[in-house]
Amino acid sequence: MKCPYTTAKRMIAYIRNVLSVPSNDYGGLPPCPFVKAELDSRKLMLAELDPEQENLLAIIQEFSKSSYESLLVAQKMPDRESLSAKETGYYQKQVNRILKKMGMKEYKCICFNPNDRVGRVRQQAPYFLINIARADVLNAAHKKIMQTDYFAYMSEEYVKFLHVDPKKVTRKVGS
Repeated sequence: MKCPYTTAKRMIAYIRNVLSVPSNDYGGLPPCPFVKAELDSRKLMLAELDPEQENLLAIIQEFSKSSYESLLVAQKMPDRESLSAKETGYYQKQVNRILKKMGMKEYKCICFNPNDRVGRVRQQAPYFLINIARADVLNAAHKKIMQTDYFAYMSEEYVKFLHVDPKKVTRKVGS
């Protein structure tokens, strides 16, 4: 499952120019503080999914046999079609079910949809993106950012969208 050059280029630009740039919206941290190092160390597999040509299962199987630590898939959509913000959560749950059925329980899926109504970072995604990473790595990253002001300036709606208990977030004035 090769990732076409233009798709990979746009995904890398999104990582470098959006996800890796410190932002006041995230307490002065990058929206995804760990992805740049993963990209730079060549631990992130990039792939493109064209549902008319292949399926996500095949890409996940290729990833599972590789030395990559995580996977970022750009899903192509048929002309004039897209997934709604509401469908993002359902899609993500389905991918997580697939991972469990494949015996890949140590992995977790997080989807980024340009149609999501919360988080400007998600709305800047160049494609519907499917990220598959080790759950223990995601959990450790979550613990680290919970000790920072990462969530302090987010709306309560966005905090809940990210499945974070708003009671565990120290809010800053004006957020």
